[in-house]
Amino acid sequence: MVFNYDLNGGSYEILDVNDLKVSFNLVQFPGAKLTIHTEQGGDRALLVAIGISYVYEGMRKEDRRYFACQISNCWHLRDGVEVEFQAPERKDIPEIELGDRGLSWEVG
Repeated sequence: MVFNYDLNGGSYEILDVNDLKVSFNLVQFPGAKLTIHTEQGGDRALLVAIGISYVYEGMRKEDRRYFACQISNCWHLRDGVEVEFQAPERKDIPEIELGDRGLSWEVG
């Protein structure tokens, strides 16, 4: 899946990618590539997530025990050109006293 997010306007597009089926019988995976056309204007975050699932009798197994997913790539694009991600300006958050409501964290 490809997620293309407009960092200024908040609009986004999600592009589903057809499944790539790979057999366990292969000695070596020959590789694959995919060309994706996305909106490039303005400040954008482009994420590529890869999911792996088990196929049994021609159907994808819908059991979460047989599924994995990871963000494989993430880019910050400005008018189609990759730019460095910048950490947002840090703002001090006022502390709020909640009292004893459970387990306490030890910070540091």
